[in-house]
Amino acid sequence: MLRGGVEVAPTELLTVIAQQQQAAAHTTGRSFVLPLLVFPLPELPTETLTLPVQEDCYRRMFSLVDRSASRLFGVALADAASESMESVGALCELTHLVRADQPGQPLLLVNARVVGRFQTTDVLCSEPFVTVLAEGYSDRAPSDEYEALQLAAQEQRVWHELLQVLSLGDKLIDLLTGRLAARLGDALENEELLRWSPSQEARSAVHAAPSSDTAMLAQVQALGLLGDPDTLEERTTEHLCQDALRPVAEDERRERFSFALASALGLSAQAQQNLLYSQSTAERLHAAEEVLLEWRSRLAACKSLHDL
Repeated sequence: MLRGGVEVAPTELLTVIAQQQQAAAHTTGRSFVLPLLVFPLPELPTETLTLPVQEDCYRRMFSLVDRSASRLFGVALADAASESMESVGALCELTHLVRADQPGQPLLLVNARVVGRFQTTDVLCSEPFVTVLAEGYSDRAPSDEYEALQLAAQEQRVWHELLQVLSLGDKLIDLLTGRLAARLGDALENEELLRWSPSQEARSAVHAAPSSDTAMLAQVQALGLLGDPDTLEERTTEHLCQDALRPVAEDERRERFSFALASALGLSAQAQQNLLYSQSTAERLHAAEEVLLEWRSRLAACKSLHDL
């Protein structure tokens, strides 16, 4: 069953996944058919997903997604113990599919961009993979000009707080250990924070949204999982990310910035899933600001000890 009151009722697998339209996926109230990857962790908009796929059901699913018009699929957080999954999840666009079968070990390597959110309205089938009827899911726009101005001011405050924390963290990174050091290191290298920031200058400093996680693909190649380099090109299907070509309005840019923060700051899996459900950009910015204030306090204490 789904959180949100939608029951899973297994039906015969649809032989053809309906053509999914990018416009429908980003418009609340317009339904589209969506195959799902049931996952133990939430994925957030602005993230790049790279994963190996060995299960036959998902190999079949991604082969269908690869041939579909929009190449969209969903990622839904699931709880195996209760056999339930969340009704709001990450909407992903497939960009790379690498056939990397080894003797006795079938393997697909999938790369996708998380381009938004979806909400399940009905479950069409559950075998061999879950397929749902979904709608686009996004934050509510400010109700009036005053609320819009408040939200813009909040975003600027969080942005400047982030810059201060990253600047201080960069100076102290060699003195830090543990989880804070790891999270700061990740945040310092996170281009998504710049790509969706309120600063035009910062946005201009980064390229368009990437179609793949080059660092992850390089690691996979180093492990030998991509197979023979001489045949890699013929075994790889690569697509231009359509979402990267779509104009993004200011409200959606701010929403994506709030998700980039949630991703970079290392919130718990449950906190991230709760923020996926939230339709308030202000709520997400507030959650990020609380983490940044905690980080700044810990960094200030570290600096004081270092200066003694």
